[in-house]
Amino acid sequence: MRREQLRHVLLAASDITGDSEFVVVGSQAILGSFQDRLLPAETTASMGVDILPVDDQDGREAAAISGAIGESTVFHRNFGVYADGVDFETTQLPAGWESRLVPFASDDLGTVLGLCLDPADLAASKLLARRDEDYEYVKALFDAQLIDPAVVRRRLETISPSVSLNVVKKWVDIETANRKASPRYSAPPKAHLSLLRRAAAAISRLTRTSAEPVPRPAKATSDHPVSPTVPADRETSGPLSDHAVPTNGARSSLCNKWMPRAGTHCVCVNGHSGHCRSRS
Repeated sequence: MRREQLRHVLLAASDITGDSEFVVVGSQAILGSFQDRLLPAETTASMGVDILPVDDQDGREAAAISGAIGESTVFHRNFGVYADGVDFETTQLPAGWESRLVPFASDDLGTVLGLCLDPADLAASKLLARRDEDYEYVKALFDAQLIDPAVVRRRLETISPSVSLNVVKKWVDIETANRKASPRYSAPPKAHLSLLRRAAAAISRLTRTSAEPVPRPAKATSDHPVSPTVPADRETSGPLSDHAVPTNGARSSLCNKWMPRAGTHCVCVNGHSGHCRSRS
């Protein structure tokens, strides 16, 4: 994934939820700190983006994102990228991560604000998953001298002790011992002051939200489906146009409103369901 593709996903998420502020917590959060040309191939291989809506209090917006532009949706097939909506209950991060978020700077995001995990926080989060591909991801960042193993080690110290955490710490210690003492680390680009001020306001709200217990999503009803997923027989196929309709002709089963900024149609089921900014 490239920065332009992340921009596209953020715009689509905004069109679907009506919100404008999101935290990028998965692998592609690294795109907030470094330009495409600086990043190792291992760090941009995934075509999925994990997004946490800042003001999502009950998980509905995360579910809407996954259902409309998630894996195997029309959006994924047409653009080659997708998004997974996540919440605080599915995300394990070092203490204080909110204060270190990096604004995703892009000239054509309009009012949409993407806040990406700090690279060291991202590395710590990836290591806690203890998957082979996550170790390779973090090692590639170490090899490229984009993050300091010592900083990642300190961030891990802020997480509640566990057997898994001890294994991860030992791995980081070995990687640190195998590297020269004082390499030069690339610094993330500076964001515009106005963007930083807006990010600070969003982070303040995010901090209050993450400190409170997050209620479980409400059960779906006919008026308010919680997790809109699109049945295969109701999706459009091939390139979408301004006048595309579901192949079975059942237009009423899908929102199908054109989202100009995202360049695609909203595919929420059962009409708009309160998830599409384009609703009339």
